[in-house]
Amino acid sequence: QKDITEKNAKKNKYHIKWIAHPVGTITVPGLGKTCAGKTVSGKTAWKTYENGKGKGIYVDVKTGCNFRGATPRYVTEVAGSSHHWTVTGTSEVYSPTATGFRMYLFDKSGIKPSEANKRAWSVQWIAAASEPDRDGICFGGTTGGMTSWQYYSAHGIKVKVDESACKFKKKPVVVTSLTGVSSHWTTTGGSSVYSDTASSYTIYVHSSKGIKTANAQKWKWASDFLAQIPGKSKSGTCAGETPLGSTKWVYYSKNGIYVDVDTSACGFSKTPVYKTSIGGASHHWTTTGASSVYKAKKNSFRIYIHQKDITEKNAKKNKYHIKWIAHPVGTITVPGLGKTCAGKTVSGKTAWKTYENGKGKGIYVDVKTGCNFRGATPRYVTEVAGSSHHWTVTGTSEVYSPTATGFRMYLFDKSGIKPSEANKRAWSVQWIAAASEPDRDGICFGGTTGGMTSWQYYSAHGIKVKVDESACKFKKKPVVVTSLTGVSSHWTTTGGSSVYSDTASSYTIYVHSSKGIKTANAQKWKWASDFLAQ
Repeated sequence: QKDITEKNAKKNKYHIKWIAHPVGTITVPGLGKTCAGKTVSGKTAWKTYENGKGKGIYVDVKTGCNFRGATPRYVTEVAGSSHHWTVTGTSEVYSPTATGFRMYLFDKSGIKPSEANKRAWSVQWIAAASEPDRDGICFGGTTGGMTSWQYYSAHGIKVKVDESACKFKKKPVVVTSLTGVSSHWTTTGGSSVYSDTASSYTIYVHSSKGIKTANAQKWKWASDFLAQIPGKSKSGTCAGETPLGSTKWVYYSKNGIYVDVDTSACGFSKTPVYKTSIGGASHHWTTTGASSVYKAKKNSFRIYIHQKDITEKNAKKNKYHIKWIAHPVGTITVPGLGKTCAGKTVSGKTAWKTYENGKGKGIYVDVKTGCNFRGATPRYVTEVAGSSHHWTVTGTSEVYSPTATGFRMYLFDKSGIKPSEANKRAWSVQWIAAASEPDRDGICFGGTTGGMTSWQYYSAHGIKVKVDESACKFKKKPVVVTSLTGVSSHWTTTGGSSVYSDTASSYTIYVHSSKGIKTANAQKWKWASDFLAQ
């Protein structure tokens, strides 16, 4: 650094963070596996980067790691005997795959492959990936206060949710819930899925009172999901959806339709916990009923959808369809991922209470799940079951106060509701919870996703991002090491492995480019931050 002194380094609290990994592969219980290695010192296959004007070289690294086709997170380093401390690109990753990556190095004094090998420059890496069953359940979501909500209308916001860590090769069934600390119990859209692919989905949240992205952040609104390829998994969960554009909707009333869903192919011997969401092309974010199950049996259930002037024809035109995941009551261990746990409160005897600020239109219940996540707060997706009326309420898929042992649910009924009425109608809460369970003293990994990272302006030459690592469930601040990934231009930047403001649940990096940098270009070039923490 220009004009650096020991005194200034101490004043600015410069310190080195490090993680050491034996060469080879380590299985991380409940999380996946890690793999570390290095190229041969003095014999690394460096090549001249033709566009580097004599100042750039690169190497394609084959790691020899086996991640079963999953692309891991990579953090990288360059070792050598001299000169590599002044180059850029040592922690910048290009073209990551399941079997390797590319690294470019920039030396403003000029560099040739032969010089790099004479100086014993070699590449070192640690790679990490979860390895869920591709046909099994996967879970994830956004983080309250850090979700990239976008304006849609005066009464609506939206967010695109990344599920690429699940490594699905084809589009799964995805079901969702909306979590937060305030005001989402009266919204719609939290379990209405749009534009779902193998790696992402979008939700639109509607509030009749109006909603701003700033309030969604303040109230820590976030989207949690479960996803699974259609069919029954080896672990015993099952997923499916009714046909897009040809679901057999049946007229119920001027503002209501319903569909009976057949789940007999799952082969359940007892009635499972069903979690449902609604998919479609348009308008379904203003419906209610998508997470209100009726007539649940081991081989079927019914869903009523409420929307003003809805018809079977319009539902088919807008491709309304029901997505569902079924989970046996109890706990299932998910190899390489963690575990899931499902349950329900007692029908007719749920401990509903009057919500005093609800003006006669609100009730709530504190649910104790009985699940054991060893202190980790899981992702929850929720549903309400009953015999009548719950298809027109809001709050059935909206989660409050999640902890390792339970959560709170508020229900809003514009016609008015009392706890006694809710139990008379057999209203009960159903849930599926899911969490990874890494060793709190062991390694954890993660990062942001290229093209979806929430880069923020810092200066004409700098951008920054706060990276969530709360899924690691650390109780105290870990050591975190980072690399910057992307498809273009980050090899000449600095800051990708410079950690700021690290806590038990997050860190921030600032990326500097002497040529100048805009957040739009960082998104275009799919810049993202990968980390290992321990």
